[in-house]
Amino acid sequence: MSNNTNNNRLYTERMSAIADIRAIDQRLGNKAIGAEDRATLDRLNGVITDIDARIQANIQADERSAASDRHDAIAGTATDSRSGGAGGINDLLFSAVNKLETGQSRSIELSERGLTEYRDITSGTAGVSVITTYLDELMGVRQAGSDIWDNARKMVTPDTRTVQAPGIGAFGGAVWLSEASALTEADPTLNLVSLPSYKVGKLTELSQEAMLAVASSMDAVVRDGYASVVDAIDEKLAIGTGSSEVTGVVNAFTGTHTVGGVISPTADNLIAAFHELPPVWRRRSAQWLFSDATIADIRLLKESGSGQYIWRPGLDASMPDTLLGLNVQSSPYMADAGASAVVGALYSTEQYVVRDAGGIKIEVSNDYAFNRDVVAVRILQSISADALTPSAGVIMTNEAS
Repeated sequence: MSNNTNNNRLYTERMSAIADIRAIDQRLGNKAIGAEDRATLDRLNGVITDIDARIQANIQADERSAASDRHDAIAGTATDSRSGGAGGINDLLFSAVNKLETGQSRSIELSERGLTEYRDITSGTAGVSVITTYLDELMGVRQAGSDIWDNARKMVTPDTRTVQAPGIGAFGGAVWLSEASALTEADPTLNLVSLPSYKVGKLTELSQEAMLAVASSMDAVVRDGYASVVDAIDEKLAIGTGSSEVTGVVNAFTGTHTVGGVISPTADNLIAAFHELPPVWRRRSAQWLFSDATIADIRLLKESGSGQYIWRPGLDASMPDTLLGLNVQSSPYMADAGASAVVGALYSTEQYVVRDAGGIKIEVSNDYAFNRDVVAVRILQSISADALTPSAGVIMTNEAS
């Protein structure tokens, strides 16, 4: 039975239930509702709620089926011979990546604002919708990734032009005043942080034979390429110098603390660094940042008096582990203990801004390596990152020896 026929039957059942409710209402008039009538009304309302849900599910199923047929027609795969039947390549792959494979689209651009597709001017597919959740599929690559990215303040811009963001150099203080006295102006000192965009990307070549023989080839190349872009970004978010690349956490903040010797931070080092960060930033999204090896060493540290571990494990998944009451981030790109090594940071995550300039761009060329009969896939992302307030972080560095 088709969904349309099903819905016609459900609408009839719904109207019957409504008619039964009206009959009870007319019979009771102004009388109080008894227990039996109340139970009947509750049952009928439950029937109507269930019917509404089933009707909506049928409508959504029809919409998905129509969208799938439309995308299959565009990709030339109406019979889905390449997907291995139902449950093969999903609609997301048909809607975006398959167009790259078949040459109907040369480039797709994905961002948090949606997906924009650039089509070959000879294609007759103008105006066809594109399922935008392929971006979510790609973002799943990042979910295993960067604590720094996840916790930073985000800025999304539609282009790559340099932008300036305001940071706080000093706060204006409140003042006490007597009755009817004038309030003295006390403005904060603002500084402008320049955020240029830096491109990071990966170029991959795929043979024509491999692409045609394996349905998921393009999808695998896109995911692998974006994973490489993610790794490159995550590294520079930690240690980037700001020269032809983003400014990473360890170079963005100006507070310093020296870790005596060539060792991981001691409990005394951590407490000292904690109090070197101004209280206003400790109270505002401050978090630690270390390598995993350094975290392993820190987890063994105990308070000198009580003998209790200073690391506090969370009670469940919703409560992260804490160090001196603050959350801890891990980055594989932070240095382990060593001479002059930058082994940790304590910083306000709301004062570290990451700018996504234009989203993720995925482009395909059959011409780049035409003489070798391969397809080139290019993945690009433009980002920038820096501290809005450099004093909102303390960087811990080992002694030289």
